[in-house]
Amino acid sequence: MVRVQTMKVFFGARGTPQKAMAVVTKRIEVLLLPVDEKRIEQAILDQFPGVKLLDNGEWSSVSEPPVRSSITKCGKFAAIWNPKVMPALTPTVRANGVIDGPQVGPVVQWIRCQARTPNILDAGRWAASNDTDHEPEMVGFVQAVWKILMRQTTNKLVRAGSLDFPPQRNVIERGFRVGPEALRRAQSGELVLASNSMRLLPE
Repeated sequence: MVRVQTMKVFFGARGTPQKAMAVVTKRIEVLLLPVDEKRIEQAILDQFPGVKLLDNGEWSSVSEPPVRSSITKCGKFAAIWNPKVMPALTPTVRANGVIDGPQVGPVVQWIRCQARTPNILDAGRWAASNDTDHEPEMVGFVQAVWKILMRQTTNKLVRAGSLDFPPQRNVIERGFRVGPEALRRAQSGELVLASNSMRLLPE
């Protein structure tokens, strides 16, 4: 997991720059199949029944967040939103009318893993930040969902060179969280775990 304290400009799902602020940001790369995502989603809902999952690349109205019934109904750019902590979200409207939802701060960003080919799963990402505009309750919520992610995944992976070449000498890699189904399929040889061109193998 990476933690950064810096002045940063956030970008919307379509690349539009949003406001700059001093933030504490943490992010973690994830390797999750849909069944792993559903397990994490259910664990979050068990602890926080009011949480909503947003398809953050599909805002059509500033007053109606694109809530979906499940993370698996969202596109690549999703978000975890707790209305009890953040009752209202403030999206950014571009000059051409395109609406960009908040990426971090009032929500936890969830960039979903993508199947590059039927047997290669490319890593996604969780990210969260807290700044002086946000309440301690949001800090607590982020910490809680992060703990859920940690419980529902493992980081016992190794780097094994590039996807373009045969696996090389393995190097321990702790910067990713992998779900149990993705791990099982990787162990059986059914699935290749990847981050861009890097190959990841179960330890």
